[in-house]
Amino acid sequence: MYVIHDTSLNHFVFTEDDPRNDDCSYAVSHDVTLELSADVESLHEMHAWPYGAEAPDVCLGRDPENESRFKVFRYDHDCRDAGFINLGPNFSVHHTWSDYESIAGRKPQ
Repeated sequence: MYVIHDTSLNHFVFTEDDPRNDDCSYAVSHDVTLELSADVESLHEMHAWPYGAEAPDVCLGRDPENESRFKVFRYDHDCRDAGFINLGPNFSVHHTWSDYESIAGRKPQ
């Protein structure tokens, strides 16, 4: 897996394919991992808000001891309690960099 920090939007983009194959002009980190909190099975579940529960505050965390390890947390306090650096809520996962650019409005679909 690859990660790119789109600094123009302060957005972290994870891709399955190498974004350099799509002429990505940003710095690319490869061999990264993206994990989900143990209490969920998909990114969609991260935003679930059961009645009476605390509102989700989904964030992307980076392990300060292993910069290629990222994890998605439902709550900021879970991120901090796990010792991760909170990178904020702006991230997405795509098959290719071109897929992201189409969604971000940079390339015609």
